[in-house]
Amino acid sequence: MDESNKGEEKLMEARDRFDLLKKNVDNYDVYDLLNDATVLREHIRADIDIINICDTDVEQANHRKELLEDISRWQLDLVKGKTRYGGACVYRSDAKIIDFDKAKSTLAEMAEEEIALDMFKETGEPGLYDGIPECQTHVSTLRRVTDDCKNGRYIVLLMGDFQSGKSTTLDAICDGRCVSAIGNGTATSAVPVAVTYAEKESLTIRWRDKKGFLPIFARIKQYLPYFDWAGFDLDNVRCRRGLAGAIENLRRSKDCPNVGEGDAKFLMLCDFALRYYDSSDLRARKASLRSISDISEVTRFPKDGESKWSKSGVSVFSIDEVVFVFIDLVECCVPSETLRWLNCVIVDSPGLFNSSYDTMVTEAAMAMAHAIMYVLPYYKGMGQDVCKSLYTIKDNYADVHRKLFIVNNLPLAGDFDFFESNREQIRGMFGVGKTVLPYDASLSYLAQIKRYYREGRLTDKDYRHLMRATKKTFGGTKEIVFRNFEEGWDFYVRKYEDVVEDVATARPEEILRESGFEAMLTALKDFIDQNEAYSVILSNGIHLMKQGLEAIRNKLYRLYVEPYATSHDEMVALWRSRIERAEEFQVKVTERAKARLFGGAEGDSLLDRMAEEEYLKLFTADFYRMLINEICGVLYDNKGELLKSRTLITDRAKFKERFTSLATPWIQEKIVDFVKNKILYWYQMMDREQDTTVANMFVPEVENLETRLRMDWDELYAGDATFEMRHYLDFPRKLIRGKEEEAGGGSSTSSYVGIQSDGMNPALLGGLIVEISVAVAGIATLLASYITAVFLDPSGWTLLAALGVSLGTVVIMVAAPEWARDKFVNGLSQKVEPQIKSDKVVNLFKKLVREQIRIILTAYIDNLRVDMPRMRNDRDVALSPSPDQEELCFRAVEAIIAMDKRLAKYEEYKRKYIRYETD
Repeated sequence: MDESNKGEEKLMEARDRFDLLKKNVDNYDVYDLLNDATVLREHIRADIDIINICDTDVEQANHRKELLEDISRWQLDLVKGKTRYGGACVYRSDAKIIDFDKAKSTLAEMAEEEIALDMFKETGEPGLYDGIPECQTHVSTLRRVTDDCKNGRYIVLLMGDFQSGKSTTLDAICDGRCVSAIGNGTATSAVPVAVTYAEKESLTIRWRDKKGFLPIFARIKQYLPYFDWAGFDLDNVRCRRGLAGAIENLRRSKDCPNVGEGDAKFLMLCDFALRYYDSSDLRARKASLRSISDISEVTRFPKDGESKWSKSGVSVFSIDEVVFVFIDLVECCVPSETLRWLNCVIVDSPGLFNSSYDTMVTEAAMAMAHAIMYVLPYYKGMGQDVCKSLYTIKDNYADVHRKLFIVNNLPLAGDFDFFESNREQIRGMFGVGKTVLPYDASLSYLAQIKRYYREGRLTDKDYRHLMRATKKTFGGTKEIVFRNFEEGWDFYVRKYEDVVEDVATARPEEILRESGFEAMLTALKDFIDQNEAYSVILSNGIHLMKQGLEAIRNKLYRLYVEPYATSHDEMVALWRSRIERAEEFQVKVTERAKARLFGGAEGDSLLDRMAEEEYLKLFTADFYRMLINEICGVLYDNKGELLKSRTLITDRAKFKERFTSLATPWIQEKIVDFVKNKILYWYQMMDREQDTTVANMFVPEVENLETRLRMDWDELYAGDATFEMRHYLDFPRKLIRGKEEEAGGGSSTSSYVGIQSDGMNPALLGGLIVEISVAVAGIATLLASYITAVFLDPSGWTLLAALGVSLGTVVIMVAAPEWARDKFVNGLSQKVEPQIKSDKVVNLFKKLVREQIRIILTAYIDNLRVDMPRMRNDRDVALSPSPDQEELCFRAVEAIIAMDKRLAKYEEYKRKYIRYETD
């Protein structure tokens, strides 16, 4: 056969094979079709006969070019068509479940069927699902849904701000059994504690295994970049010792996170785990935990744990103080009539935002819960600074009305204005249909424990915490030890004498009614009965399954399909548009941040409010008193220089000039040093997140700013849903940072000018001294001139005489008696005080504080930057795919199709078992 004919025939055969592929789109797996098309395409490119004829025949070369373009375009269209996203599920709270029992059994069968499919199992490299942790989460969800539908109990998660009364409420629900750790003004619960009814008491502790420690150790890797993490094995003693040594070195260094920062707690927890992991002490303690009454002592954080660890390390902690870190969940069966009547599981949680660790633990518990019983605090009205987790729930749960049951722990003898205010705010957040149930958690608990103590159903371990109390007296705090239960109980209920008639002798049932506990439980029971079917089938069932599978689907699309399915030119244009809009968005970030932090009516902006509050905290009456004494003291301490001017006293003008020139720099130096130390202390408090003004004023403004900017981003990138703001912009809740910190999602926050771990940042300190010096220069001159006038006044001769007595008449530098210094300082202080406390001086200090806050807020705004380098790096990765990108894309398409089939089954299930009231 002629060589030219051979090449032409091969091109014709290739066209026929391609036509056959197109005809069999519905008959073969998409992966096979795409792969066969690639094989055909590469054959056309590489076949020597086709190459030869195309080199000599322009017409055949054009045929080859058209065929290759047709194959690529067909592949692209097939990929796009098979992975087109159908949109997110719309969640509605008016759902009703048809045939609950049948719906449960069918949902369990569907989840088990999907588990059996083993959709995420892979062989070979590279792994399609590498780096997609949502796969394991989804499998866990399927297993939990199966268990819920077959064996599950309705789970109510207790949430709220720390010390809101969650643990006291849980113990009251347990009929007075001491199950959960009750605090004394600090965050206590460190472990979720689940309680349910059973005729016989039992205890099960789910211990955290090696895999369970991974999220804890993952948080500290950024602080130990040179440690061999790849070779680390928690089961290996040598590895544990090596990491423990690295943590100890970090703890002693200036680079260790400050107490109060989230990662400082994780470092401490890692240290606990490394010291006691697989130890005889831990094994012995595990074996000893047999009684429910023991649980409250081992599920709490050690008192002042972070401070103790930061100062002395892990060696000062006993196994009892650290065993909580090895506990994943405590499950208690309690013969509680209240639990029996509720017919549910109650879980006490650490609470969101107490710390990063608490948030991690509680978020896992939220995924399990069918309902959230949110306890509003009793000690102050709600707001974003108090009930952060409530606002988070509102923003993140589409079915919050069916998931959230809100109660207010309100002392019966307390201020009911808090309750009315909270109720109105809840209605504003969730609508008038969302109610708030008030009750007194402490009184309810006392009534329950009294009832079951009388029946002999409690042990001394259940009420041992009632056998001691503290009482404030003029001599200080006094500890009271009670001889028996009745004596202790009477002490604790005494405060209710004015609101509960004959409280000491009243029946516990009467007290429970008075406390509001009985009405609250009745409402909770109704809430459970009304929402059980909805929660099991929707909230914790098909909705979670759908969300999990959609998350994996979208991740596959973004990682593997989008870079392939978008042509190179289209991808370039897409990323150019993204970056241009990001630069436009940065302008909006700065504008909105300035408006949020500096805007508002005069005197009502965040800057003004923070400046006023910080001034009142810093420049107190004590500050002014000490400053006055310091100024007068420095004049006395330089008495030798001053008395050299005594001969000029007859020449008032020369004396005033001489005295002012001497005293002004002394006074200025003293004020600068005094104010500098005050400002330094303030900066350190902010850096350690211990400044309440930042927490109560600044943080809510930042959260509102973040919400507003997220809306701006979504509007700017409408139609580009996979391109999210959280990947490129972080909103720190701190005002001062000394080093770059890693934030969630892999993005990094800017390095703010602020405090170093060993003191004040030198650059900031230098600038601050200059600012303070300029600010107080006028004050120093003013005071020096004023003090000169005091000495020139006839009454000032007494002060000069005190100087003369202290010095003697011959030797100027002889040490004077202490009484002479005190007499001089006290006398001059009384004369100088009105001038130092004058409006002119006070306003200068106020201006200084306001200027410092303005500088800090401006630095925050200047560092609130879209991470453009990361965005450009993501662009470069998208435009430079790896050699095996096409193979991964085709496998991802195959996986997405399989997931879409499962999602279609979900929708079919919903059509069969779910109806909506408004349809």
